[in-house]
Amino acid sequence: MTLRDDGTYDWDMEGLQRHALLVMQGLEAAVENLDDSRVLADILYELGRKHARFNVHEDMFDKLWHALKFGLEDALQDRFNREVAQAWFIIFRFLSRKIIEGMLEHRAKMAEEKAKQEIGDKPDKITDKGKPR
Repeated sequence: MTLRDDGTYDWDMEGLQRHALLVMQGLEAAVENLDDSRVLADILYELGRKHARFNVHEDMFDKLWHALKFGLEDALQDRFNREVAQAWFIIFRFLSRKIIEGMLEHRAKMAEEKAKQEIGDKPDKITDKGKPR
């Protein structure tokens, strides 16, 4: 997806389909590893790191939930009811919170590394050109 000059989006439908498939595979992997919290935490943490690198923001997960719910309603049709929606929402909320934790941790780490670089690149203000007076 790219932003056009007029403020509208140019959708890459193939890319969107690939991403949707990756999301579903990620959900499947998460559900398969619900009993192994360490593996699940590692998977979700890494997903968070990847999403942080692509500048994904936390509020985007709300939009993802609505898209996922729409897809579930379409796929399950009359089998989609309040209980099914609630069950999926609970697991989605758990997974998205863990992914967001990974995103926030990654951003904090990157900000810390950037600050260290900036401090290391600047001469000491008490000294001339980094050398004691």
